[in-house]
Amino acid sequence: MTTRGTPAPFDDIVTPQAVSADQFRLEIPEGWQQGPSTFGGLLLSAMTRAMEATVPSERVLRSLNAELCGPVASRPAALRVETLRTGSAVSVVACRLIQDDAVQANAVGVFGRSRTPNADRLTLTPPHRSDWRALTPFTPESSWPRFTAMFEYRVSAFPPWSGGSEARTEGWVRPKNPGARRDAAFAIACIDSWWPALFTVEPEFRPVTTVSFAFHVCGTLEGLDPEAPLLYRASAPMIREGYSREFRELWGEDGRLVAMNEQTFVILK
Repeated sequence: MTTRGTPAPFDDIVTPQAVSADQFRLEIPEGWQQGPSTFGGLLLSAMTRAMEATVPSERVLRSLNAELCGPVASRPAALRVETLRTGSAVSVVACRLIQDDAVQANAVGVFGRSRTPNADRLTLTPPHRSDWRALTPFTPESSWPRFTAMFEYRVSAFPPWSGGSEARTEGWVRPKNPGARRDAAFAIACIDSWWPALFTVEPEFRPVTTVSFAFHVCGTLEGLDPEAPLLYRASAPMIREGYSREFRELWGEDGRLVAMNEQTFVILK
């Protein structure tokens, strides 16, 4: 749904409608295409919201592992949630996205309550926090997937097709119309929306698709300016035989690590 050309808030789009305690309906709108399918970040965000609805509120997403099995069209899809195990502090929940009587995406989320911190540490060096306001938004070309028009990108280092020797990229990202909530679903969409790091060593756009996706929550979004984008960094240390292994990070404007992501891309041609 759009209003005068403005897309519906992302928050609304990825909140599925409950049909029963473990079944949900997801309305997938036009404009979010990624090749023959729908933007994977949208699908996984909605699947996360469906799983969250079935676990106690004090148990929040800690990790998500998913496979995008087939193309998902811009029309309704069913989400079926199954609790695999519930312990005293952790719930393991699965979600399948079904369209045309076939499983097109499968995800398993680990939800857990907070524990007393006694070993918190971070050895990862944060990226340079450039002033995102001073960076000109990057406009993807018309040949890029349609969903990229729904996000604002500000590249701070290693733009696509820059001819670098290493497959890596950095910048700031946010949905153009995010809506109210800043949660795991929001972070999943942001970390998945950026183009593959391999584009920095390629001379031109190449069609790719994600086949495996692992997302890890590293920090809360609470307290961050809701109008500020998130800082993104990615590298692809292995590209071989048509597959690229990529590692992604998402940071807050204040320097906190928000999330990490690992993806395997298939380079289609």
